[in-house]
Amino acid sequence: MAAAFQKYDRQKLETLSKEELKKFMERNNLDNPFPKMDIPDYILESDREIGVYYNQFEGTEMIIEFDDVTNGLQKHFMKLKEDEKEAIWQLITSNNISVNFVNKLIGKYGSNSIATTFFIDNEPNLIEYLLHKYKGHFYLNRYPFISFSEDED
Repeated sequence: MAAAFQKYDRQKLETLSKEELKKFMERNNLDNPFPKMDIPDYILESDREIGVYYNQFEGTEMIIEFDDVTNGLQKHFMKLKEDEKEAIWQLITSNNISVNFVNKLIGKYGSNSIATTFFIDNEPNLIEYLLHKYKGHFYLNRYPFISFSEDED
């Protein structure tokens, strides 16, 4: 998996001109334009599916045991297994998974299983209510962090 991330980064950075690459390295204080990926061993050694989503505002998001999420979302109104219900519950209630990631999954698989898991009708405003309730911090205005320093001459 780390190799796949590095390959993705390398392909993305290879599209930059030498000047753009130099600016990128200076801006990010890098000696090497291809950053080393530090991914924990428990993720690398997992034999379950891992969902990876890049959110430009939040960074890279990962869900371990992603197969439970996708299997559950694909079932729609059919009976969900307990581990699938738990995975869907965690998807919605987790502070670490962004609204964008959830909406991407809803766009691909639908929201029927989410409604079933939370015992609500499958109406867009109710799903949106759940997202605001559990992921409200993703809807807040965000301002850049700015710090001022005084140059000593």
